[in-house]
Amino acid sequence: MRKVYTAAARRTRGDGTGVEERDTAKKEYKKALPWEKKKYWDDFLASAKKHNLWTGNQFTKIRTPSQVLGGQNAILVQTEQTIMAYFLPPEDQTPARRHDIGQQTS
Repeated sequence: MRKVYTAAARRTRGDGTGVEERDTAKKEYKKALPWEKKKYWDDFLASAKKHNLWTGNQFTKIRTPSQVLGGQNAILVQTEQTIMAYFLPPEDQTPARRHDIGQQTS
């Protein structure tokens, strides 16, 4: 189905003909895709052996979000700046030093 849709789409892009054929192929492809995925997954799980069950586990486990400050989708430079600001804050925002504790200021 994918090949039929791709061929029709290329033909439409190339010379502008076959728009209806492309649209019909696209609808059929989109309609059949979830069913085929489910069928493939069920067949995989039914025939899974002990040595490849980890693959099923990898696909079904719940993903935890990134623990890195700035998140997974952040730009690397922004993430680096966020981490540096968190762990090495500017001088005026640093907590009191150990030897300053207990001393009174006038």
